[in-house]
Amino acid sequence: MISVVILAYDSGRTIGACLDSLGAQTPQPAEVLLVDDDSSDDTVATARAVARRAGLSLRVLRNGSHNISHGRNIGLDAARGPVVAFVDSDAVVQPGWTRAIIDAFAADPDIAVVGGEVVTAHASPFAEAIALNDATVRDLFTRGELLVSGCNMAVRTDLLHDERFDPAWVHAEDVEFVDRIKRRHRWDLARGAV
Repeated sequence: MISVVILAYDSGRTIGACLDSLGAQTPQPAEVLLVDDDSSDDTVATARAVARRAGLSLRVLRNGSHNISHGRNIGLDAARGPVVAFVDSDAVVQPGWTRAIIDAFAADPDIAVVGGEVVTAHASPFAEAIALNDATVRDLFTRGELLVSGCNMAVRTDLLHDERFDPAWVHAEDVEFVDRIKRRHRWDLARGAV
């Protein structure tokens, strides 16, 4: 059973495609938790309509802090499933995403965090150049932890205990979180979770 947490702020333009892609998964998420940060657009109304049409169980939770880590923790604490996946409100998951996450955790009972590939749609040639540079730095100078991104990652709640995202980290909260978790448990990539 997978619970999916989506952080949203004024995501009315993208949340429909995100939820449609979750609705097309086999298996579908057991629940979707939309952690809304006081959106001023139609994010919540659109999410409810699309979730209903896609057959998704949706709960809307309020963040209101404009803090990503706090929002992730709200979703993590409210989730009912043993596996909690995070996806961004402007992301679309590919077919097989939930199955790949389930299979990655089933492969090793000590894996606490899995991440999947993120294929970006660049808004401009400049954004593409920055992303290429980031990918090169990641590949050359890290041990791989940066491959696990908060926009496409999942955790096993029974292995986390009291570990949560640190609200002091307003950027790179996912990297800091994985760094802490890997000291006690394994992490891995779910190759088909794109």
